[in-house]
Amino acid sequence: RDVTQHENDTLKRKIKHLKQRLHEAKTMFDLDPHQTSTRPLMRMRKRDIARPYVEKGIMSGTIYMIGEAIACGLLFQKDLGYGFYPSAFLHYSVLHSTLVGMLANGPLLHLFFEVIERVICFQSELYNVLCKIILDQVVWGCVWNSTYIFLMNLATDSPGFGYIGEGLGTDAPYDLAKGFTSAFSKGFLDVNVHQELLKQGLKMLPMDIICYWIIPLRLRAVWVALGDVAWVTILSRYD
Repeated sequence: RDVTQHENDTLKRKIKHLKQRLHEAKTMFDLDPHQTSTRPLMRMRKRDIARPYVEKGIMSGTIYMIGEAIACGLLFQKDLGYGFYPSAFLHYSVLHSTLVGMLANGPLLHLFFEVIERVICFQSELYNVLCKIILDQVVWGCVWNSTYIFLMNLATDSPGFGYIGEGLGTDAPYDLAKGFTSAFSKGFLDVNVHQELLKQGLKMLPMDIICYWIIPLRLRAVWVALGDVAWVTILSRYD
């Protein structure tokens, strides 16, 4: 009887939560665009939806720029030793990494946190944290590492794409197809690289535990971005 009552209470809470979400969605999208009084409200709601994606994109782009610059010798160069070398920011890969972080990592990371926060809803907080960490390490880690390596190879080293500003030449269709295939192979088909990155990802496990156990949802992307400075320097070895 106690178990049945507990299940009923859990079901009621989930139904209440679902009704609240449906009401929010109805309020957000069921506005009459022909009513002048609702147009400013609609624009405001659209800005509210887009704002976190834009903010996370700018933040992630900045972090990826710093991380790639460090990998390119911002703080250490073999011939000169330790120091501060701003010329590292002029490397093409820094620009490419900044664009990848701004246009892909930031928005996708924000969306990932939103999705798992709504999907993972066990009664036990411990189960919630463990499931989120596993999804972060395995699902998000593999998807993002593959995407990053693919985009960086597509933008830099792949035949036919080259660096920004270079011409494609006379065999553009062939070169583009060859470049895309090469980047896709490096990003998604190289099993050894992904196995190595999964092992490297274990180094970030303490940050994941803090992220899902302590850091609130709205600040998680900021917390992850701080760790991404180190992670981008690791990824740069494989792109």
